Amino acid sequence: MGSRLRSAVVPVGSGISEADFKEVFNKIKPATFTTRQAFLNQVSELNNQLVNPNKDWNSKASLLVELRSLAKCVAPDALEWLAENSNTWERCLIEGPKELRSTLNKEYCMTICLFTMLLGPRMIRQVELMFQNLMNLIQNSAKIMSLSGSVTSEFIAKYVEHPKVITLLAGYVTNKAHQIRKNVVNMLLIILQNWSNEHLNQNIKTIKEIVRSGLCDADTQVRAASRSLYSAFNEKYPELANEIFETLDASRQRALAGERSAASSTHSVAHENGSMGFQNRLPHSAHSGYLANRSRSDVNFRRPGFSALRSKMSTVDAPRSHSPPLVTPQKRRNGVGLPSATPNIRPLAHSVKATPSATPKPMLRSTAPASAKAAPTARPGLLRSAGSDVNGRKPESTLRNPSACRSPPYSSHAEPNTASSAVLRPAIWGTSKYMRPNIAPPKVNHKVNPAPFNGNNTHSLDFTDARTNPVAQPSLADKLQRIMEQLGPGNVDYSQPAKTIEVVKEFQQIILSNSLSGEEIDKHYNAFFYFTTQLLRETAAPNTLKVAVLETFRDLLNKEPVIIDQKIELILFRLLECQDHGDAMLTRACEECCTVIVKYTSVQRCVSLLMPVIGNSDSSAMSIAAALKLLKYKVNETDLEGAKYLLNETKERINDAYTHTDSVVRRAVVIYFVALSEHLGVETLRPHLSVGVFKLLEVYREKMSRPNRSR
Repeated sequence: MGSRLRSAVVPVGSGISEADFKEVFNKIKPATFTTRQAFLNQVSELNNQLVNPNKDWNSKASLLVELRSLAKCVAPDALEWLAENSNTWERCLIEGPKELRSTLNKEYCMTICLFTMLLGPRMIRQVELMFQNLMNLIQNSAKIMSLSGSVTSEFIAKYVEHPKVITLLAGYVTNKAHQIRKNVVNMLLIILQNWSNEHLNQNIKTIKEIVRSGLCDADTQVRAASRSLYSAFNEKYPELANEIFETLDASRQRALAGERSAASSTHSVAHENGSMGFQNRLPHSAHSGYLANRSRSDVNFRRPGFSALRSKMSTVDAPRSHSPPLVTPQKRRNGVGLPSATPNIRPLAHSVKATPSATPKPMLRSTAPASAKAAPTARPGLLRSAGSDVNGRKPESTLRNPSACRSPPYSSHAEPNTASSAVLRPAIWGTSKYMRPNIAPPKVNHKVNPAPFNGNNTHSLDFTDARTNPVAQPSLADKLQRIMEQLGPGNVDYSQPAKTIEVVKEFQQIILSNSLSGEEIDKHYNAFFYFTTQLLRETAAPNTLKVAVLETFRDLLNKEPVIIDQKIELILFRLLECQDHGDAMLTRACEECCTVIVKYTSVQRCVSLLMPVIGNSDSSAMSIAAALKLLKYKVNETDLEGAKYLLNETKERINDAYTHTDSVVRRAVVIYFVALSEHLGVETLRPHLSVGVFKLLEVYREKMSRPNRSR
């Protein structure tokens, strides 16, 4: 029996790492060329053989070794020759990662890594074109291919220091494959560790959103890698990292607590006592935001000295502060009367002792001047001595034991500073033992015997009534704060969206009323943006709520177009992904928001944002068609130079998009080229289009040129 061919099991570190690739590069024997033309001819010849599908894979592997030798040519201007004539070699490297043979795929990735090392940022155009193929390698089941793609991504992140790389990464943050999302996080970590702040600051908002999205990812490996990314981000931008930390829920914050403390410069081991255990170092170091907000259990809430004062008087037989008034039995009248209670009469200021009277008498509390502090109110059943104070602990007498002294209960509430009004308080009569005494709270702030109205004191009259006084209307700042709190994380119930829709509509009315200032928009834009992006990701959220939020977001962008530049990549990708076949209202709301974004965005940035979506095989047909429609809108808004730029940068991928199986995408491709023909003419487009696309272009233009026939 013949032996079966089996794929060899490749260990994780078997010759596929950055160090292994660099070791191979050091062993390359450089080629020697004296003339520029001979060098370019040889490079072009190798490129043509590598793109030939009939070539054997072993021969292609040898050709790639020769191409790497040419890249390290000893000629002084060899790198300049390669950079200026990229069309002679770029096609083989762009199509190379599509090879299914794992060994040949590794050779292609190794060659790409060498070119990125040598050319650096000048390799950005080729990186944009091959990036999708590299991302597809990451999720490949073959270990050699996936590791080769990962190492190539690391080389790109390290050596191609160009802001467009971050823009490319933003397009794969929400990819379905968790391996790709993890690779995005790892690439951004390398970028933060190797790039200068100048290039990082250009896309700092995009970086911030990628970090936050990774921390909230559904996959545990992506979240673990994102925590390391957060630590690196915290070292460079601690304030922005703290903003990310505050937007996370409690579980994410707890997971980040360790990395956050380790990344803090004030929590460094160099500033700690080496003899102390870790649990004892925390009080000597600066706590993180999470640890600093934890509760303390060693706080003594008891009043100092109060227990000692109570202990000194523990032998005094005094009633509790909350006990009812004492009842003194009296003789029955005619054998029928009920026992009467001792009247609840407050002590006089000059008396120290008092005895219960036979008949109850009401007591009139005197009114103090407005400037004087009101005397504290004595509790029922207590007699206060002259000059006693609530805060001072002077002994007082009781009806049962006038000579005994006790300490009044401590109250944490201060006495009011307003003058007490004169109130006639009726005596409280005793009841049976099965009935509670009728103790009514004192009525205050009511004038007794007011001065008669004579026409001269009208200025002192107050015509407002507390019972009918209307509630003051909240300010605009209070309204906005309340709206953002109701739209905050955890406050939205997707099963009952009516209340949330009402809140969103209220915010929309505030926007349309032109009462929002630029400062208020800047203050609340991030909160509403975060709510919008999270809502678009929620599959459980009803489409009616999404439509209401998108309409409000559209009005907000129209109100303040300057803020569109903030986080434009993330919101645009979410809007394109939210296209739905079954809901025309949601699709229209997404298109309107995208149109506003594209309207205030440059042509170059639109191309860099939309082309990865059009060329991505994982994108849905509706997303691709929506991206093509946005490019067509940009063609109508731009001038002749912008149209030429769009044609040169988009013709290859959009021609490939015409092979899509969905007719919606094919129709969008034709309409896009029709819009370009309005600026450039049909003959200008003929060399760049296939025969079928050009034929449909002429048909559509003919239909557009016909006058509308009346029925």
